[in-house]
Amino acid sequence: PQKTAEIKAAQFQFEASQKATELELLSSHLASAQRSAKIGIFDYSVKEDLAFWSQELIEMTGFPRDRFPAPGDIFISRIDGSDRPQFDALFARAKQHGVPYEITVKVHRHDGGVMYMQIIADVRDVGDDRRIAGIARDVTNETVSAEMLAHQKERFELAARATQDAIYEWNLETHAFWANEAYEAIY
Repeated sequence: PQKTAEIKAAQFQFEASQKATELELLSSHLASAQRSAKIGIFDYSVKEDLAFWSQELIEMTGFPRDRFPAPGDIFISRIDGSDRPQFDALFARAKQHGVPYEITVKVHRHDGGVMYMQIIADVRDVGDDRRIAGIARDVTNETVSAEMLAHQKERFELAARATQDAIYEWNLETHAFWANEAYEAIY
C-alpha cells in the first residue's frame, strides 16, 4: 500500500509537470500569434478601475510594463480628441448597461508615435464586478492605406471633372460604374 501511494504520487507529479510544460508551450504559441497578428488582450475591472493588459498590448502601445495593472484613464487619455466623444459614449454604455462595443480609434502612443487601434470589447458581470474584456488590434497600416486611397480617389475625380475628355471606370467584378460629366454629356 505504501509503495502504491508513492507510485501514484510520483505519477501525479509527472502528469502535472507534463501539463505545465504543455501550458507553457501553448502560452508561448499564443504570444507569438498575438505578436504576428498585432493583437493584444485587455481586461478592465469597473469596480476596481484597473486595466490588465497582455504583454503584446503593452508593447504595441509603447507603455512601460511596470505601469500595469493601471487605472482605465491611462489608455483613455491617449485616445485622440476627435475619437474621444464616440469612445466615451460606448465605454459609458458598457460600464453602466453591459453593452459590448467595437470601435477604431486613433491613439497617441506613450513613446510619442501615433497608431490606429481597433477595439472589440465584451462585457460580463463577475460577482459584484463588471468586467470589460476583449482584444485591441493595431490597424495602423490598413487605416493609413484606406485614407491614402480615398485621397487619391478624390484627386482623380477632381481631375476627371476638370477635363473635357470623357472618362469612365467600370469594375467588371462588382459592376460598379463611374463616369465624369463629359462622358455623360456625350452618352
